[in-house]
Amino acid sequence: MSPSRFQMAFRQVYGTTAYEYLKVMRMNYALLQDSDDNIRTIAFKVGYRNAGHFSKLFRETFGMGPKEYRNIHKIK
Repeated sequence: MSPSRFQMAFRQVYGTTAYEYLKVMRMNYALLQDSDDNIRTIAFKVGYRNAGHFSKLFRETFGMGPKEYRNIHKIK
């Protein structure tokens, strides 16, 4: 299957691009990282080598940075 055919088929089935789907899956998995790990470690665990890039995408997805999210949702 050619890359363009795959992209078209993926969009038909999932309603989004493969890249966007993967990004959302990674961000949702990052939310499950209920730990005291630093943001860089969480970014690496969910597949990002650059914590700054991860933080930017996290902010675009959830409307706040990962540190802000962690502070608001911290379990006491």
